[in-house]
Amino acid sequence: MPKITLLMNKGNNKMHFIYQYVIVLFFVISTVLSLLLIQENTIFTKNNTLFIFLYFFLYIAFTYNIVSLSRNFLTVVTLYYIPLLFMMSFLSYWFIVIGGLFTPLIVSMYFSFWYPNYGVELEVKLISAGVIGMILLLIIRWLGQDRLMMYIMATIIMSTVEFYQNKTLNNGTSLNYGLIQMILTFVVNISIGLFVYYVSKILREKAVEIKNKLANYDRDDLTGLYNFRQLNQDVLSVLPSDARELTIIIIDIDHFKKINDTIGHSYGNEILQVVAKSIRTVITERFTRKQYRIYRYGGEELVIILEGHVEEIENLLIKLKNLIAGVDVKEYREKLTVSIGVTFNKNYQLDNIEAFKQADRLLYKVKSQGRDNYLIEY
Repeated sequence: MPKITLLMNKGNNKMHFIYQYVIVLFFVISTVLSLLLIQENTIFTKNNTLFIFLYFFLYIAFTYNIVSLSRNFLTVVTLYYIPLLFMMSFLSYWFIVIGGLFTPLIVSMYFSFWYPNYGVELEVKLISAGVIGMILLLIIRWLGQDRLMMYIMATIIMSTVEFYQNKTLNNGTSLNYGLIQMILTFVVNISIGLFVYYVSKILREKAVEIKNKLANYDRDDLTGLYNFRQLNQDVLSVLPSDARELTIIIIDIDHFKKINDTIGHSYGNEILQVVAKSIRTVITERFTRKQYRIYRYGGEELVIILEGHVEEIENLLIKLKNLIAGVDVKEYREKLTVSIGVTFNKNYQLDNIEAFKQADRLLYKVKSQGRDNYLIEY
């Protein structure tokens, strides 16, 4: 009878341990999910300083809470390297160094406060083990071509360091780890490591996708020029009090509708691309990137905005018209021509909208007078 009772107690103890372990694990998973939520939001900011500070603060808080919770529930400290594993996924080498030093310091701080008999010798052993683990993490991060293997090796290293530190905390007499505890620690560390790996992979791919979309948000898909949205932001929505001197050039491809109707939209698209390329060629020969912007205004209309009042604008237009006229487009046997209207916003007290409207009026005056020409309002 006593033997049966003893076996039942052992079974109850194991179930009780598993139940308490699940509570600790739930908190650890909540920690990882919280950090993932923060990481996802870093995609939308250029300045990561605040997020790094927040990471570091939460890393310390979460690590301490995991140490405290696991010690009180399980009489051992476990899974407290999980926040460091997460940081290793997204941050630089220096964070591994700081984390490798701070994690054992956080454990030491907890035991020093709650267990007065905790000595300096144990603290040195804890920190030494943390430093060795940190060095190994740095090495596998440096060598880690295969990120999946890097995560698996990192979790094994952290689990091993965790075993040693628990043995140290128990004065070297016993790990205070039953077989179930050892298996759970390895399995959970590796499982969470794999979870972080796959989620971090998804987040990285998502970040690249979003950054690519944001990079092209202000661009016209066909020509690669800036789009109307950017023109409105750069020029049309700027108040005269905030504006600077600009030269405004509006270009329209002559007979573009006829081109689309006779030889097809695909050739029309090709002509748009060729004209955009010709404009870039002429403008970049004379101006630096900060001195100009080229936009697709809509349909076959393109806009060039030049910094300042460009006096030699007529020479520029002649060169551009000649370059476009020499373009050879398959199936289009006629000479490719453009109509152009030019004005300067200083003539309108830096009112960009009025200057733009005038350039547009000049353009359509050219078209009404036979096309293939330009008008400049000096």
